Amino acid sequence: MGLFVQADIGTPEGVGKVVREVSEHLGPLDVLVNNVGGSTAPSGVALVLSDDEWQRALDVNLLVAVRLDRAFLPGMLKQGSGVIIHISSIQPRLPLFEATLAYAAAKAALTTYSKGLSKEFGPKGIRVNTVAPGFIETIAAHGLIAPSRREGGDRRGDGSREPDGTRSEEFPSGGRAGPKRWLSWSRSSHPTAPPRSTEAST
Repeated sequence: MGLFVQADIGTPEGVGKVVREVSEHLGPLDVLVNNVGGSTAPSGVALVLSDDEWQRALDVNLLVAVRLDRAFLPGMLKQGSGVIIHISSIQPRLPLFEATLAYAAAKAALTTYSKGLSKEFGPKGIRVNTVAPGFIETIAAHGLIAPSRREGGDRRGDGSREPDGTRSEEFPSGGRAGPKRWLSWSRSSHPTAPPRSTEAST
């Protein structure tokens, strides 16, 4: 069984719609994957970012996860088990200050929030993990690569080196197959599109 809900989950109203639809059709979740993220802020250093752009970065990259966790955690606690996965970023450690500083700061907040959540709910049977991917080649990423190449930056453009010259590696994940019900959030491939598509499966 699959469920598609169209909503802007960067807003409280959008999250509320998703929660209602999922709760009605799927019931309590076993696994929640918070994968929404991105930046619509203009390129440039910190001083070009407005309050609205900072707020949007926090809404999309932090508060979506906070609101969804708050909605679905009670069901997990009632059944005594559950998994929450937050997709963060390597940028809290290596922020691209000239392009996505607000995004990096919001993802740093997500990582800290996730750690606190794991300490609070881990003893109650809820596992909370954060995944921090490195470079992923997307349409939006090409917009960041091209200017750095023109400016003679030390990023090679293939994701093998970070702005400070360190090498980023990918490690395979493994483990047992998870429970039946899970919820995953994705973002449009267009670099300026708000997060709108959600998918839930059993």
